[in-house]
Amino acid sequence: MKKISLLCVSFMISFGVNAALPTAVESELTAAGEMIAKGVMEDARSVLEKLLTVEKQDTKVQASALNLLALIQSRQGRYEEARNTLNRALALNPGLEPAWENLGDVHLSLALQAYAQAMLNHKSQKLNDKSGQVRALLASRGGGRVEKTQVPTSETEVVAAIERWRVAWQARDAATYIAAYATNFSRDGRVPPNAWREERKQRLAAASSVSVVIEGLAVVRRPDTGRYEARFTENLNADGYQRKQHKLLELQLIGADWLIVRETAEK
Repeated sequence: MKKISLLCVSFMISFGVNAALPTAVESELTAAGEMIAKGVMEDARSVLEKLLTVEKQDTKVQASALNLLALIQSRQGRYEEARNTLNRALALNPGLEPAWENLGDVHLSLALQAYAQAMLNHKSQKLNDKSGQVRALLASRGGGRVEKTQVPTSETEVVAAIERWRVAWQARDAATYIAAYATNFSRDGRVPPNAWREERKQRLAAASSVSVVIEGLAVVRRPDTGRYEARFTENLNADGYQRKQHKLLELQLIGADWLIVRETAEK
């Protein structure tokens, strides 16, 4: 077990009980963990995939690499993939405790998504309470160890907020969609908040079908403001109109919710 210091957080890399790993392999796993912590996901993915393609690779190395790969998938909101990846890690090394814990966290995130979808069709206090309980449970998750490959609680909530925004948009649920934005949100700073909200209501009401697919979601916290920046590729299909663009959402914690305070299409 090796301790390193990174961004004022204590991280620990765990490779399993009595795992005697070559120094080079340990260094590569450590480097991948540091890349993930810094948000350099594609570079980390390349390192991990290289380890996973080595012929006759040690199963504990594979499990540790898959555990880190699941973190990348979770940070991008790809929870189903993360769950499958963690199951692969545990099949290789059933004693990898961090992967079991991570699997539980992924299930919690999937539960939040399911409750968000359910509340679009049937709003009830019971569903709201269940969602709140899951959020509270995620909020109680502490620590910052790479061995646990945890998505920080706030980051998990930001990803869940973006998913609710996407689902509401796709379902043409104007109330939930608009509630995803700060009350003073103004597109480009030129359209007054009330005018923007009315415009969005009319557009959603006029649409007969909307499909919104998000790819490559990457969420990064800005330490200077405490806000989160979410970058992704947005694929929109509304009544036959198709658009694919890179988008930046900036979210801020207002009250108990992470709300969109800025939305920008990037080239």
